Amino acid sequence: MKCRHTSLERIFQVCIVVEGRDSDPTLLEELEKIDNGSVPHFHGARADMHMPDESNADDKAAHGSRIQVVFNGDRRGTAESRADAVEFIHMLSDKHEKHGLKSPQEDLLLLLLESGAEFEDSEWLAPVTGALIVPPPLMTTKTKHEAALLGAMKLANAVVFNTEGAGKRTSFDMTFTPIITDANAADINQSGGNSYAAPVWNGGAIMMRLETYRNLPAQDPTLTEEWPANLELSLNLWLCADGMDQLDGLTIKRSKPMASKALTPEMVARFASAWMEPKTVDSFFYEYHKSFPEMTNLEFETLMSKARGSVGFPIDLTERCRSFIWYAKNINTDIAETLAIAGVELKQEAEKERQQAQLKEMEKKKEEQEQKEKEEKRVKAAAKKAELEAAAKKAAEEAAAAENDGRPKPKIPLRPTNLAIVRMPKQVDISYIDVSGGHQEHPHMGAKDENGEFGYIHDETALRKNPPAFNFTGEALTTACKKRNPDWRMLHEKVVVDLDAHKAAEESGKKRDKIFCLVYTIESGHPKIPAIRETWG
Repeated sequence: MKCRHTSLERIFQVCIVVEGRDSDPTLLEELEKIDNGSVPHFHGARADMHMPDESNADDKAAHGSRIQVVFNGDRRGTAESRADAVEFIHMLSDKHEKHGLKSPQEDLLLLLLESGAEFEDSEWLAPVTGALIVPPPLMTTKTKHEAALLGAMKLANAVVFNTEGAGKRTSFDMTFTPIITDANAADINQSGGNSYAAPVWNGGAIMMRLETYRNLPAQDPTLTEEWPANLELSLNLWLCADGMDQLDGLTIKRSKPMASKALTPEMVARFASAWMEPKTVDSFFYEYHKSFPEMTNLEFETLMSKARGSVGFPIDLTERCRSFIWYAKNINTDIAETLAIAGVELKQEAEKERQQAQLKEMEKKKEEQEQKEKEEKRVKAAAKKAELEAAAKKAAEEAAAAENDGRPKPKIPLRPTNLAIVRMPKQVDISYIDVSGGHQEHPHMGAKDENGEFGYIHDETALRKNPPAFNFTGEALTTACKKRNPDWRMLHEKVVVDLDAHKAAEESGKKRDKIFCLVYTIESGHPKIPAIRETWG
């Protein structure tokens, strides 16, 4: 940890958490040298260093005790260790305020620094402070009341130090595996190239207000590894606060590479259950399943249910914070398109399943209808059979009763069923009735003639023998004959009559075939019928 260029006046407390050790005398000795000023350090802009044999005890005492070490003999993990350090600093801050050593209006800036990380820029503190604190010049155009309100505002954002390279940032894919991508051009242009959004903190160093960290809603102590803890902190800041920025030129050197492996299925289910709405979970798992086909939807739902019931699981995040879809569309744009495509494909599959279910339901109803009709036919057939059997029984009884009536019996008598059938029709009177007297004795009175009288007899030659009058004369006939409509062209251009051959055939004496023409038309063509009757019809 290189902090020799940082003014001691800006350092409130350095809390170091050591995992897996009950104590380390060598480390404590080295930290004591830093604490008493026997290593190079700064007082404001003045460089200083106290030699071991220097007797100026007052100057050394002015440093105060700024380094606190917490030893965890049993490993508690990244998230819980950070929470321990933050809680210690908060308690110390309250103690200072009670004794008048610190004003409640003074903001404490929390720096989470990875072990072995080094700042590459000695002037890092000033730009970070400016990014986290509202500077007074912004309030010069305000009224005193507005300035007081604006000065009381606590922007809940964080600053991340760059470890990826210029214009690079860390995000994650659909398996929650960290990846390095180019920064969003819109973010860079909006800030004039001075900063851009960081979707995820990959480690190294991050700085925010102390109260911002303490007020984050998700504080899951089960995140023992660094990458899951960093991921939760990032989602906290983006979805429930004002996010994280990477400032141009603020870089840090890490002693170990960035985490690159995907989260375990249990941890993926935990994050999905905590931060995603149900529809988003469906789209996410649709893509996640492509990378891990052995994970079924039922198994993933079981893991999420188990996570929701565990100790320390953050609840109601989707109701208290922004949606994960907003985060994907606006911040982690590397997964936005994938989530959108997955959502569309998922809707298409759901629609396909709905249609299949609807088709199955229709087939089921069809089968039920067929079964119903089959049953109705069976019932009718049974009723018919019973009726025939009853009629056969009755016929047999009547036949038995008529055996001695003297009438001759058939050589081969009918079977009871056939006898029942021939007995079922009603008797019909077939005796002769003379209907010549005006059809008065017959139930069917026959056809009526054109005068409305019964007794009409059809004569197919009547029209030829008594043709209707041709009423076209004078100018009307001339006008009609001048028409050259499709009917005229059909008769004159397409229908050819060989008159010479017709005359020879007529004179030969041989019987010729007659052509019967039937005119069939709809109601709209009825007005043309008189013209047909008066000409060729």
